Amino acid sequence: MAPLDESEIVDMLDLKVTSVARTIVDLARSLPLAWAVAAGDEAVRKGLTTIDEIRDAACRLARYKGAGNARLIADLIRPASESVGESVSRHLMCEAGLPAPILQYEVELNGHRYRADFYFPRHDGSPGVWCEFDGQSKYHLQEKDGVSAEERRRRQDEREAALVAAGYTVIRWTWKDLFHPDSFLIRIGRALRAPVRRKLGHRPTF
Repeated sequence: MAPLDESEIVDMLDLKVTSVARTIVDLARSLPLAWAVAAGDEAVRKGLTTIDEIRDAACRLARYKGAGNARLIADLIRPASESVGESVSRHLMCEAGLPAPILQYEVELNGHRYRADFYFPRHDGSPGVWCEFDGQSKYHLQEKDGVSAEERRRRQDEREAALVAAGYTVIRWTWKDLFHPDSFLIRIGRALRAPVRRKLGHRPTF
């Protein structure tokens, strides 16, 4: 077991626990990296720790098991990712060798402002590849915030039609796809004319 620095022990509800930064690093050392990335994105986004603190915690464990992933985690964190599914999706893209997407990209069309979870620009300046992770079974939910599931679906279809009409390639996926990611990764790769480093049928262990 790797030793704890005094600064890595904090009080919470009258209990001694590891600091958020050290916990993120320990997750990177012991779990599939995708989950540690998701935890790190969330923690930094919520202001619970910083990338520098995570990097410092990783440096203190350079001689211990899992040090390779510990060194990687600070560079992989992107607090702009807004959910676990987005974080895991982004990590899968990275593993597949796809270029880094722009996160939370916004565009205005026909007086409406739309935002993509991931956006890949094209080198020729034409509309790029617009990607979204659908984290909820949107069409099976009850009314939310005064808007019915049917109305949410209509708005999404309307938005996608507007994006396609403007020349964007739109690719969407769900939680189920994260366990068999070849399909959406290959679709992104084809749209970008970029190779994808992943064996068909591979199921990630996250």
